[in-house]
Amino acid sequence: MVNELLFEQLFRMYYAELCRYASRYLSDKQIVEDIVQSFFIAVWEKDGLTINRDNFLPYAYRSVYNRCLNYYKAELSKESFLASLVEEWNGQAEEENDFRYKQEVREALRKLPPKCKQVFLLKCIKGLKYKEIAEVSGISVNTVKYHLGEAFRIMREELIDVLEKAGYDAVPLLDFENAVSQIMSLSPDLILLDINLPFHSGFEICKEVKAKQLGTVLILTARDKLQDELHALGLGADDYLTKPCNTERLLARIKNLLRRKEEQMQQGLLNGGGFLLDPNTFTLYAGKKSYVLPQNEGKILLTLLKSSPNLVSKSDLFHVLWGTAEFIDENALQVNFTRLRKTLREVGLDVRIETVRGQGYRLKEQVEV
Repeated sequence: MVNELLFEQLFRMYYAELCRYASRYLSDKQIVEDIVQSFFIAVWEKDGLTINRDNFLPYAYRSVYNRCLNYYKAELSKESFLASLVEEWNGQAEEENDFRYKQEVREALRKLPPKCKQVFLLKCIKGLKYKEIAEVSGISVNTVKYHLGEAFRIMREELIDVLEKAGYDAVPLLDFENAVSQIMSLSPDLILLDINLPFHSGFEICKEVKAKQLGTVLILTARDKLQDELHALGLGADDYLTKPCNTERLLARIKNLLRRKEEQMQQGLLNGGGFLLDPNTFTLYAGKKSYVLPQNEGKILLTLLKSSPNLVSKSDLFHVLWGTAEFIDENALQVNFTRLRKTLREVGLDVRIETVRGQGYRLKEQVEV
């Protein structure tokens, strides 16, 4: 049995922390406290257990984690547990007070086969990882991915129906393993993207899509933590919504994003990934700053942007600036590049211009760190 004084110290120091940890997996506060309390009781009653302040917390995390998974294993054997997850999902939709969408949510869930429904709700409502779902469900990780893929397919069909009724042409992704390549081939006006996806997370796809400037991204996910939203927006996502989501809110966000994109096109602004350029006035927009570039610098940046990420030869730049490549001092080109880089340096964009010795220049694609 553990030393009584040490046990009391460990309980006071770590009870609240272990409750917070268990809350990652369980939303019911009473169940969380029961699990943590039962862990401490087991520690108190266990003979031959050698613990101290240095090794206690790793041991406690592991034990509480296993108790949370064991709770799910026991609950999944009860018919009422899956019904409670469905009720929790529908309850989130109820809060939106949108009758039409509540019907759609229920219809989508009704269409899911039992195992798909179980995997989907454990992932999207409880936030369990593939390995954790596999362990509590008694199936392999690959089977979890299969059922989750089927659930996404069925839920996606319901979303497509909503979008088509609103007048949009909606095309589903069929190859999640090569999602970015498929997006590139479709050239969509807007990409609705979840985070919990097979093969690659929505974060990875968003990062690559924005780096390659493939389109506007609206994240639509069940993950409602602020850190997830900030991370997605930091990767370049244009908007972020959690689901269940009010249909009218979703359609309004889509409409606003498409209108914003259309306005940019009507204004003739070219997107350079991290900046916009007006090809008529050579006004550079970066963040909250704007600069009117001198004509030659504007012509250089416009030429590089239109050709990006391909190389532009010095000869081509001579023709753009002076209409000929004959009798032009190369130093004149260097002076214009130096001035342009100085301007771009003020907004952290000078590194985007790459000099290829003896050949020319290129505007590199934006790289997200």
